[in-house]
Formats: sequence, structure tokens, C-alpha cells
Amino acid sequence: MFTMVPFRKREEKPRLFYSPFREMEDMANRMFGDFFQMPDVQKTEAPAMNIYKEEGNIVVEAQLPGFDKNNITVELENDMLTIKGEHKEENVKEEENYYHREFSRSSFSRSVKLPGKLNPEELKAKYADGVLKISIPSAEAVETKKQIVIE
Repeated sequence: MFTMVPFRKREEKPRLFYSPFREMEDMANRMFGDFFQMPDVQKTEAPAMNIYKEEGNIVVEAQLPGFDKNNITVELENDMLTIKGEHKEENVKEEENYYHREFSRSSFSRSVKLPGKLNPEELKAKYADGVLKISIPSAEAVETKKQIVIE
């Protein structure tokens, strides 16, 4: 049986026989669509990262738009780098009656294992234009934990 829908979301295989249950399922999918899926607002997303080697250093770049550098924490323990951040909107007028307002607070935590042996004592971190750039020199194995100050 053919439907009068001008497009389909997914590629379907041709049906060999008519099934009323399949037809009911298709109608329900067209009526409700993505209604029962969670909205993107409630998903927690980790920042996008690039990790590469440059002049003997391991460089990590993370996109953190809208974050204040004082609300970002970077830690290196052995070869595990952890970046944490929290963003709050402080200019909120509580007396207004909102019909729709998305949350103005978000936080994240992301840990990545870095390749090779690293020297945490000479680690540098810089935050500019929404991008956090961390440069870690390679070294012999050192088992230490250090919190990094962002410039």
C-alpha cells in the first residue's frame, strides 16, 4: 500500500505483503515523530578536543565557548588529563514571567589518556577566544598529580 507522504525519514525496503500492524506503526511514527525523545537541552556534552604532537610537546585544544577561565579546572595525573568546567548565567531577572526558557547553567567533565611520557612541571595552559590550549612537554615517567593554572 502506498502512502501520500512526500518524503521518508529512512530508507525502507519494499514490502512484499500488506501488514495492517506495519501500517499502524508507520502512522504512529508519522504522527508522533520525535515527540518521545529527550530534548537536546538535557544532554550533557563534553567539549570537542584535538590532541596532537608539536615540537616535542603534546598539545590539547578544547572548545569551551562561553566559559570563564576561572570556572575551568585542568588536572594532569600520570598520563590522564581531566578538564572540568561550569557555566552560569548570572543576569537572570526572576520577576519576569517566562513562557519558555532554557537552562542557563551547564557543566562538564572530560578525561583523556595522553600518549607517551609527560612532564607535568612544565605544563602550560592558555584560554583565549573560547579555546583552551594545553601544552605538555614529553619526559620520563613521573607519577604526580598537578592542578594547572590557566593564563
